[in-house]
Amino acid sequence: MARKLFSKEEIRISNVNGKQGHQQLDLVRISFIKKRVLRYYSIPESEQTRTWKRCTIAIDERCRRLRRPQRPRPLQAIQVQPPHVQPMPFQPPPVQPAPFQPHTVLPEPVQPPPVQPPPVQPAAIERFSL
Repeated sequence: MARKLFSKEEIRISNVNGKQGHQQLDLVRISFIKKRVLRYYSIPESEQTRTWKRCTIAIDERCRRLRRPQRPRPLQAIQVQPPHVQPMPFQPPPVQPAPFQPHTVLPEPVQPPPVQPPPVQPAAIERFSL
């Protein structure tokens, strides 16, 4: 909101409280910002002082940022392409459809071999006979 109410030049030479050799931003517009922020966000009274302090810090940071010279962007962030290289649009390779098979023959299920009981020992039969 401060960006809309103050010009860049006002912000560059001022801060919220007029400290550290800078001019103070217009109190009428600052109080307007304070009322609107606290009312719009429905800040409870117990939090209003702390919230407004954070707002003034943000406005002061904006003022400082405009006073400092702009640094160039890092080279990694700049994407440069040589003029002779034209980006090619992506075209997926053609898809070859599988040949049509009207009837798919499934393999016969494999039956496990029948389980045979173990052979009975003649000695074991004699021990249990009556």
